[in-house]
Amino acid sequence: MSIYISHEGACLQPRSLGCKQTMTSQINKMVRVSFLQLRNIISVRRLLREPSAKTPVQSLVIPRPYYGNALLCGLHATRLQRFQRVQNQAARLIALTSKQSHITPILKGLH
Repeated sequence: MSIYISHEGACLQPRSLGCKQTMTSQINKMVRVSFLQLRNIISVRRLLREPSAKTPVQSLVIPRPYYGNALLCGLHATRLQRFQRVQNQAARLIALTSKQSHITPILKGLH
């Protein structure tokens, strides 16, 4: 079995079969689980102060895209935008801001 790295991501290619497997299914699952965790945290967010709200987000949501990020290196920007949406939603959850507000000041304020 050979591993090929391209702009589409890593591809495991058995020698007898021509595989065009990209990381799409893995990305979809990581993003889906991350948004599920965010929805669970939203249900208790109003009861927490901002420093306390950072803890579940930092432990449950933020590490997911970074797990195995070497395989995500070199992916097309459209695939990586999904991870950026998760990060933006997590920042909005911590800061209790709406979806219409600009995200850049929120991200800067959290650093």
